Amino acid sequence: MPKAAPSEMWLVDLGMTAKVRPCLIQPGAFQLQQIQPVPLPRLERKLGVLTNDEFRGIGSQLIKVLNLPV
Repeated sequence: MPKAAPSEMWLVDLGMTAKVRPCLIQPGAFQLQQIQPVPLPRLERKLGVLTNDEFRGIGSQLIKVLNLPV
């Protein structure tokens, strides 16, 4: 079974209607169009790793876009 870590990009099988899409792994993996847990066996292939600055930048932008409390 694949092991994923925060800041990694993976191809993930998000189910029949969502298909296989690239996903950013965080402490949880979320599809922003429909937030749902993704089982580890659906991780297909690691695409790469973001730098700490890139990962923090995406996180701060998601907080703004989704209007989440800090």
